[in-house]
Amino acid sequence: MTTLLAESAMLPAYRPLIDPIQVHGLWWMMLVPLALGVSIAYKAVRMRDLHGYWLAVLRMTMEIVVGMGLLGVATYLVVELYVRRMVGG
Repeated sequence: MTTLLAESAMLPAYRPLIDPIQVHGLWWMMLVPLALGVSIAYKAVRMRDLHGYWLAVLRMTMEIVVGMGLLGVATYLVVELYVRRMVGG
């Protein structure tokens, strides 16, 4: 028991707003919660009544995720096709 306490005391403490979460390989998965949060806030402010609120939130979330995916593909194509042609590679 004392060994476990001694080992845990030697580990650095996690500081939530100072130390970032190590999700560098899965950064793209953070898009869905971010889009959901934006959709919840936006629809809560912009809708006159809340009839169909969650359906509208889910629809807007999907629109954001699909739109960001299409923007990523378009950016990739611009870089791979157009910029390489300009550079001559």
